Amino acid sequence: MRLIEKDGLVTGAKCVDGEIYEGDIFISDVHPAVTCNMICNSRKIKNTYRNRICSLENTFGMFTVSLRIKPHTIKYFNHNHYVYRHSDVWTFYQENDSIDGIMISCRVPEDGNEYTSQIDILTPMTWDKCEKWNHTTVGRRDDEYLSMKARIADECIKLATRIIPELNVCVDEIYTSSPLTYRDYINAPKGSAYGLRKDYGNPLLTMLSPRTPIPNLLLTGQSLILHGLHGVTMTALYTCAEIMGKEKIWNIINDN
Repeated sequence: MRLIEKDGLVTGAKCVDGEIYEGDIFISDVHPAVTCNMICNSRKIKNTYRNRICSLENTFGMFTVSLRIKPHTIKYFNHNHYVYRHSDVWTFYQENDSIDGIMISCRVPEDGNEYTSQIDILTPMTWDKCEKWNHTTVGRRDDEYLSMKARIADECIKLATRIIPELNVCVDEIYTSSPLTYRDYINAPKGSAYGLRKDYGNPLLTMLSPRTPIPNLLLTGQSLILHGLHGVTMTALYTCAEIMGKEKIWNIINDN
């Protein structure tokens, strides 16, 4: 996609199929660095702004293991499990050894029964662990990459059996994805799971405004203020307030 700028304003968004969508206000919820790259030869967005956004550090990505569970074997649980091999829960993913921490979540049964059909296991993965396949795309990666995914999936499942001992014999199918997968499907730089990394020691550097140098181009999403679901929700209010006014947004919240 490309954003079309004319006389200092964005006038349209041109998709890869050539379709152009015009408007008065444009809101981008993709990564801010990706948004900057959508605009070429801008009169408003200077190199200093681009360089600042593109040089900010990103959060780690995720390796995910999605397990299709045999019918009527594992009961649904309405909470997440966090399993750690060691006591250090903050930096375990930076090591190059085996997987030392996972999160286990459970899909809500679709037919209303008490058994789940899918369990997902997530573990953080830094970009350096898959950077050697940086120039490859989905479906076109070598056997070494597939072996790496199979090994990590196996380690994740073994760790998950601490909580769900019967898991090994209840799996029908296994699907895996890495930060490369996220990069290719959602265009997240380096497969970042939570957007730009925030620095509590220097918040002014890493917390971005919804406004950009182009008056009718706004940003939103977790890269701006806070990470994750909370960040997306809060930032959406800030972005709307830039358009509708802070007082009106505040009144809407109070009324509800």
